[in-house]
This record gives sequence, C-alpha cells and structure tokens, in this order.
Amino acid sequence: MTKSLLTSVCAMGLALVFAPPVFAQTPIDTAVFTAGKAAEMVIASVAQAVLAVQLCGTGEMETWKRVIERADRRYKQCLGQDRKWSSLASEYQKEEDEVRVSGSPRAFASFAFDDFLRTRGAEAKTDVAAYCARAPWQMVLEPATATDAVKADFLRSHPKVTTEGLEQFISEFGWIRSLANDEGWVTVPCTNFWPDFSVPDAQPKK
Repeated sequence: MTKSLLTSVCAMGLALVFAPPVFAQTPIDTAVFTAGKAAEMVIASVAQAVLAVQLCGTGEMETWKRVIERADRRYKQCLGQDRKWSSLASEYQKEEDEVRVSGSPRAFASFAFDDFLRTRGAEAKTDVAAYCARAPWQMVLEPATATDAVKADFLRSHPKVTTEGLEQFISEFGWIRSLANDEGWVTVPCTNFWPDFSVPDAQPKK
C-alpha cells in the first residue's frame, strides 16, 4: 500500500495545521526527493501529534518520539550506504557538525522536529481550544476510541470533513504510528527511505 499523507489531510480539510519544514530543495535523485517530501509530512505530523498530547490532554508522546528516533537511525543507515542521502539534512549542516563532534545519535529528523516545535508550537498555544478541536486527536492518539459513534460525532461537528477524509486521516496517522512499533524498516536496504510511501508523480527538479 502506498501512502500520500498530504492528499488525505487535505481531503479532510485539515491541511497540516502549520506549514511543514522543507527538505531536499534541489535534489538530483528521485528517491531522495521522494524521501524529503515524505519527511515534510511525517515529521510535521509527528510534531503536531506531540503538541496535541501536550495541549489536549490525550494520548502519550513516547510513541511519536520513537518515530523521530528511528528516522534518525534510518538516516544514518542510509547515509552509510550512499552519501546522496545527506541532502535530507542540507538545511541542518550546523547541527550535523555539532552532533558529529559530540557523538550524539540525533540527526535530521530530530533537527526538523525541534525546529517545527520551536517555530510553530507557540502558534498552537495561542489558541489551544481551536488546535484541539480542529482535528480528531483523541482518535489518532488513542486508537481504541475511534468507534463508529465517536466518528459520527466528529463528522456532525465538522460538516466540511468527509467520512473518507476522516478515515484516511486516522489511517495515515496509524501508518506513522507503525514506524514506531516496527523497527524492521530502519535497517533494510535504502532503495527507499520510508516504507510503503510514495509521492504521486514525484520528480526531482533539474
């Protein structure tokens, strides 16, 4: 199954609450380009889930932080196979240099996650009620609560959201959660960075 988180989020009318960070601005490799586009969506989504845990009083954040930790490990794994993957961290050269000296396991996913929380988290905190109400955070953060009745209540209170959009939104966050629950994807050969993810018609800019 391929994943296009941006498509499902926009279909739901929940275009990621804030603009995500941008990776791989001018890559020369399609796999790197696709990985960068996916990273924009995955890392922004993880950061927003963590903000929801902090602000909305639901769920736990360890699962989401584990996604970032495994993305960091994946980056180093892929970098060891091919230097082309360094393009993912092109915006974070200073941070890369610092962790190289310190021996820290942090890498581009952590840098982007921190950047998102620093620059956008404050915006969520200016209107916590709106942030918590605009997305089905409880269903995402506590999957067992995603019953038919709860979904119906959400759809009634968000008339612009379609049933399909809601189901896709929950499904895509479930896919992101799976990155924390199964670490097998971290060490497989780096033909693609993320497992089962595609960006339709993704092509690197010449």
